[in-house]
Amino acid sequence: MNEETNLEKDWPPDPENDDLARLAEQLQDAAAPLPKEALLRVETQVHAELDRAAWRARWRRYALGWSVAAAILIAVVGYVVFRSGQENGRNPPLAQNNEPVLVEDRITIAVGSAGQAPAADKPLVRLDDFRSLFAD
Repeated sequence: MNEETNLEKDWPPDPENDDLARLAEQLQDAAAPLPKEALLRVETQVHAELDRAAWRARWRRYALGWSVAAAILIAVVGYVVFRSGQENGRNPPLAQNNEPVLVEDRITIAVGSAGQAPAADKPLVRLDDFRSLFAD
């Protein structure tokens, strides 16, 4: 890891960009080479940052896995609870036949002493105000 690397070795040639080549030559001539201790510090920091990035990616994979497992567990528990409720009779299963069912409701009301209901002073629903809802 501490071996010298030649940056020009794997660099693709770019004959169309002479300005970039001149800039690289000027930077190389102007900058003194870094001492080995400085290169080691940079290398250590780069590896530490790469390890941190790898740890973050690993943590994201674990979080995604746990999220998927939790969603599956919630779905299975919900299914089991739903099915057990149907078996206990709390939620009866849907009717399998398509026959219509007659629903009949009887309401007992008390009528005045004379046996007839008293007449109301005004209608319960003002039909004239809402005629547009049911008239053509």
